[in-house]
Amino acid sequence: MAKRIVWFEHMYQPSWNFVQRQDWDPKQMIDECYRPNALLMKKLGVKINLNITQTMYEFFKRNNALDVLEIYKELAHQGKVELVGSTAHHVLAIQRFSKVLQDEIRDQHQFITLYFGKEPAVFFPPEMAIDQDTENLVASHGYKGMIVSGGTPNFAGWETTGVFENRIKIFAHNGILSGQFSFPVNGFHSDHDLDLVLRKIEEYQLPVLLAFDHESFGGYRNPQMLQMKARFFALAKGKGWEFVHFADLLDEPAYGKIPGLKATTWVGDFSKWDKMADRNAAIDKALQEMTPENAFFLRKWVLPSCHLHVDYATDLFWDYAKQAGVAA
Repeated sequence: MAKRIVWFEHMYQPSWNFVQRQDWDPKQMIDECYRPNALLMKKLGVKINLNITQTMYEFFKRNNALDVLEIYKELAHQGKVELVGSTAHHVLAIQRFSKVLQDEIRDQHQFITLYFGKEPAVFFPPEMAIDQDTENLVASHGYKGMIVSGGTPNFAGWETTGVFENRIKIFAHNGILSGQFSFPVNGFHSDHDLDLVLRKIEEYQLPVLLAFDHESFGGYRNPQMLQMKARFFALAKGKGWEFVHFADLLDEPAYGKIPGLKATTWVGDFSKWDKMADRNAAIDKALQEMTPENAFFLRKWVLPSCHLHVDYATDLFWDYAKQAGVAA
């Protein structure tokens, strides 16, 4: 059987990134990342899997770039792109945010069905953050599978691959190989920089899930990553490898069972979200003081997980927290 690869990308911009700021130009991101990637996938015509959050529709619309989403809509109808479910505003799908998760999951599901005309069957928890309640929540919304971190504590190591069984199908992402694309030590200069990935995939008998931020490819001032992506697809196709959708694997026998998923994220634990006590306090206050009148504002501007991520520690968080009355 040909080597099978599940290629997954997560596309997201937080709501405050819709317009230009001193240190941020959304149109540059569109020109250097979003549009080139869409055109590349249209040219290649291989099967990929995408999470496109609801916030992206407004992002592209406000920047006169809905043509990007139209390409993915066309590819979805051609059977080349599978869209997955998630939360609409990138709120973590864990018990802490249970007050808003029903609405978040429903809104994202409706966006995929109404805009793309597709019914997502697999769920992507933002940041691959899960706890003991996430799988049951996802299953209750009718999803048949969920993407999780392939590392500890749920698996023996960071090179886990294959499809597993619990209440629903569990797709474990291969963190080691994915990292070769997202965080290459010396960037990409030639096919030699792909040797490690190619050799490792040759060793696997089971489907390999590679998962990335979509913005890794040209969006982080690293245009060589888009070239690396194009070369990987070319080399993989030359080897006769097959790119598949999650849906192609849902009815296959699982390669193992998981007695119960433990809390984890794509980096293994929640430490990246625990470094800013003042922000965590504001988030907790927002959840405590949530009302039907302010719930949507909080979902869109205050609760998204990247507010708690040290890499996204912008002062804009406090602007919106003050507007919501959850910060001094």
